[in-house]
Amino acid sequence: MKTCRIVRLAAFTLFIAVAFVLSSCGSAASPVSAPEKAVSSSPLFMWHVEHSDMPGKDVHMVGSVHAGTPEFYPLDPVFAEALKGSEVLLVEIDRSQMEPSLVSRMIAKHGILPEGESLSDHISVETMDKLVALLDSLGIPVKTVDRMRPWTAGITLAVLAIHLAGLDPSLGIDVHLMARADADGIPIVGLETVEQQLQIFSVLSTEQQELFLVDTMDDMEDAASTIALLAQAWQDGDVEFMEEFILEEAEPHMEALFDALLTRRNLRMRDGIIESLANHDSVFVVVGAAHIIGEGGLVDLLEKEGFTVRQMEGKG
Repeated sequence: MKTCRIVRLAAFTLFIAVAFVLSSCGSAASPVSAPEKAVSSSPLFMWHVEHSDMPGKDVHMVGSVHAGTPEFYPLDPVFAEALKGSEVLLVEIDRSQMEPSLVSRMIAKHGILPEGESLSDHISVETMDKLVALLDSLGIPVKTVDRMRPWTAGITLAVLAIHLAGLDPSLGIDVHLMARADADGIPIVGLETVEQQLQIFSVLSTEQQELFLVDTMDDMEDAASTIALLAQAWQDGDVEFMEEFILEEAEPHMEALFDALLTRRNLRMRDGIIESLANHDSVFVVVGAAHIIGEGGLVDLLEKEGFTVRQMEGKG
């Protein structure tokens, strides 16, 4: 079985509500524009999907980076052309669900400790000391995370690592494509809800949550270089590198999180895509890149359902 390092997944898998609240990016975005640049016929992190039993129907599926930089843009014209010809855009979470007060209530429900409890009550002294030292080195007061559950503190650190690496959630590929869909009048449908994403972590045991927090802290040291490598792999359409770098041999204590974070969600996304094809001729999908690749990823799952899936190339 494969698993993955936490900060890598925060950038390439999670479209989680916490990232938007912490980044103040819950509002609508505009499509990113940039000076024209030459494009080549290099592979894209985008796939075309069709089935012999569904003539005239197809899917364009993009593995997203949920935080980006201006250098990501403009995207290859193939992205905009495929989106413009689609009847619906499927995303992890419909932006209408990202209303800040609603998200804050969900985070309070699932990620904040009851009155009278603190994070130090739920993790070991060793883990707390490590967290305090890390926060001190970053100039962040410990009280910032004091009322958080261990998993919420871990997500907060993962989002911080993304920011420190120079990536901006408002420049994520999915945010950009949702803005284009809005501009083109294409309906946007969520495959998940905010609460479903938060429950991925809230159902973990306290021990599993602490292990998640520790793994996140361990990843912080080389997070910037790691995320930069993955961002470049996305721009190059380098699936092999992405699979090798994001997915690693299983760490037994993280198997439950991996199952919740990817395995079960991939199955739900697969079903949502197939269901959407029953109602539309052309569907565009954008979800975190880690959902697309590897065994049990959407390419693999759709091929097992008899679909023909091919990676697309940029325009030469």
